[in-house]
Amino acid sequence: MTRSSVGALALVGFFGARVFSAQITGGQAPGTQDVEVKSPLLVQVSLAPKPGHPSLLELPFESTLTFRGTRQYVCDKARVEHVTIFKHRTSSASFGHYPTPRDKVRLVIGARLSTAWFAQRIDLTLGLYDGEKKIKSESWNGLRIGRDSTMGVMGGSNSKTEELKIELSDQDLAALLAEGHELKVKVLVAINDN
Repeated sequence: MTRSSVGALALVGFFGARVFSAQITGGQAPGTQDVEVKSPLLVQVSLAPKPGHPSLLELPFESTLTFRGTRQYVCDKARVEHVTIFKHRTSSASFGHYPTPRDKVRLVIGARLSTAWFAQRIDLTLGLYDGEKKIKSESWNGLRIGRDSTMGVMGGSNSKTEELKIELSDQDLAALLAEGHELKVKVLVAINDN
């Protein structure tokens, strides 16, 4: 093993981030190149358990899933770079942490957005759905995004990550991932021309 590959493995182990594949759909059939979609752009990330991939239930607490297949869909140069899900245990205990039935699972769903323009305004909706039934969503209007290479340029902006926080019981999360349910993250990006 080379020194650089050992270093790369050490970094992955240190940060504990995991990158997984998932069924990700957008406005048109997926391809190897960018897929241009008219506004609004809807990106959906399926969280349904798949053979050979750990499910959200199996993901250890204080761990993150990252879905990068979202970046191939582009709307007027804006894109969802990736979607992340951070799994955390909330505690109802005052001192120390001994799991109790009142403890919850907190999911922090993040959508990283960028554009090839120096700056661009978008309207964003980020949500968690069971099929078409909304569990929770949040919207941001007039969000200003940009590309990271414009930092310091007058009038420029940089990429942004917006987050949605959801608390569920262990039983509710297990039920949402059970057969017959279609748990997914939806990211809706609309170009704001105002």
